[in-house]
Amino acid sequence: MRVVNPAIDSLKLRLKVDRVRFTPEGRRLLFERKLLLTKGDIKKLLSKEVELEELEEQYLRDFKRYAYIPECLEEQGIKVRFLVVSRYFSFNPGLSGDYLEVLINSKLLKKRYFEGITSETVRLIWEEICSLGLFEVSFEDFLNGQAVDIDIKMDIEDISSEEFGRFIYLLNNIKTGELHLGVKNLGFQYSYRNKVSQYISKPFVKLYYKPVELVYGSPVFYRKFLEPLYGKEAYQLRLARVEGTIKNLKHLRHLGIKDNSLGYLLEQLTPERIRGILGSFLDKHLGLKANEKAKDILKGVEVKSRKPSDIDVYMLVKQFIKSGYTLEMVVSAVKFSYERHGVSKASIYRKLNRVRKAYQYLLEHDEDLKVEKRFIDFLHLLFRGAHIQ
Repeated sequence: MRVVNPAIDSLKLRLKVDRVRFTPEGRRLLFERKLLLTKGDIKKLLSKEVELEELEEQYLRDFKRYAYIPECLEEQGIKVRFLVVSRYFSFNPGLSGDYLEVLINSKLLKKRYFEGITSETVRLIWEEICSLGLFEVSFEDFLNGQAVDIDIKMDIEDISSEEFGRFIYLLNNIKTGELHLGVKNLGFQYSYRNKVSQYISKPFVKLYYKPVELVYGSPVFYRKFLEPLYGKEAYQLRLARVEGTIKNLKHLRHLGIKDNSLGYLLEQLTPERIRGILGSFLDKHLGLKANEKAKDILKGVEVKSRKPSDIDVYMLVKQFIKSGYTLEMVVSAVKFSYERHGVSKASIYRKLNRVRKAYQYLLEHDEDLKVEKRFIDFLHLLFRGAHIQ
């Protein structure tokens, strides 16, 4: 298994209307759909103590309902949405005004879809959007647009659907999420993409088997652009995808990125950084220490005493491995239990060395743990370089 193509998968781009030159057709199609909430309307709603989160959720519903989708792209399995919106920014009223908001996704890259939106492919995105004949915008102004609702992704190669199903089942054992093991939906997620209030503490992150999504979710797109490259059998791709959402500028700053202009964002979101952010999103839900789950496993071992020194180390470690724990998680959990029982630091040090040796030995020699060994490798791919926030 290996990670390929960490990149932006989709985003919503906000362009100041005065930086966009609309064609007559574009003006007719887009301005007649303009959201009616003016700056004055929004101020009135806020003065009536309408929650800002409620306002944002309503906006998301309105965007989906009223946005214009070009039929010429929709017929090819590509959904790009356009809407002119009046926005009011209470933190900086000078930014308030009319914006053209464009929901962009990497399917605009067509045969280069798997590369995602990067500094190398963004010009192709811009050219595709301008070619629709709705408006013109310079490449510089396009890169200066504000990006929000940014979906980042990475793909993991050389993984079968059966193996991936087992892996997400084990992930769900560590921390319960939303698990789907169906023929048409093979995936797993924590939180929800449009969860407005908890996007930092509980970010949206999703793992799914890409061939299943292409066959059942994007069949028109696959047949037209990817089938000539990969053949009729999408399952030959053996590809899993990990996706997460960065909601807005506040979320970006929490991740150490100070600005949300598209050009700057493409510079900052390097492949390694994207891997790290996705790993940190998973850790927000899983918790590498996983002390609560460790207690459950300790309780499940049939012994008279709960003290780890009284438990056969190999049996305990094997139980952890079967539950999908990395070496770091096992060491942390067992250390926590030793400390709880007042074991001396010197003794803990010796005992944890036994745990490490048992872990490595079991993965290398225990035939019952072949699946779990691959799962541990899978976890290492997910968490490599994670920025633990």
